[in-house]
Amino acid sequence: MSNMKAINIDQNTKVATIETGNRLGNVAKALNAGGRALPHGTCPYVGIGGHSAYGGFGYTSRLWGLTLDTVQAVNAVLANGTIVRATAASQSDIFWAFRGAGPSFGIVTSIETTTFALPTSSLIFSYQWNTLDPQQASAALQVFQSYPQQNSLPGELGLEIVLGQGWTDGTLSFTVQGGYYGSDGRSGIQRLMTPFISAMNLPSTSLKVQGDGTYIDTVRILAEEDGGLDMNGQDVTDTFYARSIIVPENEVLSKEASDSFMNYLANQGSNVPNLDYWFIEIELFGGQNSKINSVSADSTSFARRDGLLTMQIYASSGDRTPFPDNGFTFIDGVMNAMTSTMPSSWNYGAYMNYIEDRLTNWQQRYFGSHYERLVSIKRQVDPGNVFNFPFGVEV
Repeated sequence: MSNMKAINIDQNTKVATIETGNRLGNVAKALNAGGRALPHGTCPYVGIGGHSAYGGFGYTSRLWGLTLDTVQAVNAVLANGTIVRATAASQSDIFWAFRGAGPSFGIVTSIETTTFALPTSSLIFSYQWNTLDPQQASAALQVFQSYPQQNSLPGELGLEIVLGQGWTDGTLSFTVQGGYYGSDGRSGIQRLMTPFISAMNLPSTSLKVQGDGTYIDTVRILAEEDGGLDMNGQDVTDTFYARSIIVPENEVLSKEASDSFMNYLANQGSNVPNLDYWFIEIELFGGQNSKINSVSADSTSFARRDGLLTMQIYASSGDRTPFPDNGFTFIDGVMNAMTSTMPSSWNYGAYMNYIEDRLTNWQQRYFGSHYERLVSIKRQVDPGNVFNFPFGVEV
């Protein structure tokens, strides 16, 4: 697949045909050269095929949707060797399955996607605190859950919290960061974020804004930790494990759960042996005006249209292998700090693009109510289970 890197934009429809040997950095640069863009993640070395098959979230997703929401056609090889072009009008069941569970059904050779005109202004911004106590962090997370549901934040605003080890024992690093794609630039960030940050009732800090105003510069800034948009070298080596939670809008983390979560991080997350670092990303999926949640729940096989937040719990041992046992213990403890304090009936999800090979009840967590239909389609197009892998749809 690595040789399949063609990217073409139809100048009339602005639909891009993207071969799946491309990585996100290649896609962003090629589309930008044509004055277009897609919603997608920040890591430039991630492949567009898997990214678009299981979701594809980035700061523009509240404005434009997930990557898979832009897919208008899928060109794929099925288990019997036939080549199909699946759309909403032709091979519609396969098209539905490919957008949310694609690798279980065939080898995608290219996708045809809606593209978007480049925003007139694009900026990256952040607010950072390096020594928050867990009580402050928990209260701020409660606001981060409630404020977007109670206030009309525009789709042009993408947001997340990033948590890490604090500068002193028993504290947390707490960053609110995001992208803003509104035409009013820095003044728009201040207009929208000043009352939001004020509601968190945290110590005073300053707004940091990055970018020259162009969309591709924001993509470059976000890609810097992975080597930027120069795609000629190898991606960085990282031995890591990650888990995820999709927090539903109608049953957010209780105060007890967020208190337990932050206390665990502040106390158990200080200088974890055998780990180089850990972080938690808490991404704003939903809230008012989110394109992700405006899509009908059953229009694609992506199951979690009711998500408010997607949390990635990530720990790394650098280039040392294997991943240490106490790293699994730490990550599991982070999860348990939340799930054990929520009702046993809590219907949280998990995000397939943050895949974890130790997840139980994965059919429900990843695919929810769509799993039975996915199994039915799988039996029709791949009865011999050619595309068989852990957490693939079962026959």
